[in-house]
Amino acid sequence: MKLRPFAATALSLLGVVVVSPAFAQDPRPPAESDKAPADRPAATPGQETPVAPDGSPTSPPPSDQAPLTPPPAPSPDTAPVPPPPEVAPAPGTGPALTPGAADNATAIDGFESFVPPPPRDQVPAPIGEKLSPLLLTAGFGYGYTAIKHPDLESRSLSGSFVELTAGTELNHRFRLSFAMTSFQTTIHLTQGGDWAEGDMPVTTANGLRGQEGPTEPTRTGNGEGGVEVQKTLHIHSFGPRLDFLPLGSQGPYIGATAGLGVIQDIGLRAGGDVALRVGGEWRPYHVFGVGIEAGAHGQLYTDSQAATPYATARVQFYLDPEQFSSPRRLPTVTTFVPSGARTLPVMPER
Repeated sequence: MKLRPFAATALSLLGVVVVSPAFAQDPRPPAESDKAPADRPAATPGQETPVAPDGSPTSPPPSDQAPLTPPPAPSPDTAPVPPPPEVAPAPGTGPALTPGAADNATAIDGFESFVPPPPRDQVPAPIGEKLSPLLLTAGFGYGYTAIKHPDLESRSLSGSFVELTAGTELNHRFRLSFAMTSFQTTIHLTQGGDWAEGDMPVTTANGLRGQEGPTEPTRTGNGEGGVEVQKTLHIHSFGPRLDFLPLGSQGPYIGATAGLGVIQDIGLRAGGDVALRVGGEWRPYHVFGVGIEAGAHGQLYTDSQAATPYATARVQFYLDPEQFSSPRRLPTVTTFVPSGARTLPVMPER
């Protein structure tokens, strides 16, 4: 019983020794208000010392932080400009129109009649810009033929020259077509049994020569058993024609042909034909053009040959099957706008 008070006292002293050092150390750093006035940084001249709400002075911000300053006032040059006020359209003018559609609108007594502009695919293209899938040409002129034929007494002939072609435009510089040409002249039967150029001379029983040739049919004798003494000689050519236009869809061009040659009316003969040509074309409209051309055809047969230089004036038609369809009229949209009503502008097309 005497050891119990002594043990309690020893335990109390041991607790005081263990706990007192923990209470002696304060883990919280000292506040700025606990510092001595000598430890506080001095205020710069002209700077007021901040005061706490309870009236005690507070320390200025640390030296590593810049003092807080109010933002500068905006200058008149950098101040934002307010957007202009929206101006309402005048009464009776209707909705605002885009620049492209303004030309198609007319205002009549408080409402507008507006015709929409045509689509881009219907805007007229420059002449020659669109290729023609069907090209028709007709040429008329004069030709000269140097010919060697066993049944012809004449070696040089002259007469009319005609050319017809049908083809297409491959691109703006090349055209491919099928051409048919025909040279013709009048020939007559001579006393030696050969043929010569010109009309048949008429000689009467008294030996006088008439001024006119025989009438149709140009045969001697009575009835149908007579001999033909005058007829028309034809020299034809058939073949593909290729033209090259160095400047585009019109202007000068050169061309070539290789095909079949035919001599008719003095025994049918077939052979080869080659032609070269040069010309010029002017196209005032999309579907029509005119031009001039000069060239030469050379033909070779088993027992004959012919060379035919020529010059022609030409007309050309550039056709497109879509042009034969009737064009559709654009609809007219009429917009009624009450007087004094406020309308919104029309958004432009994208």
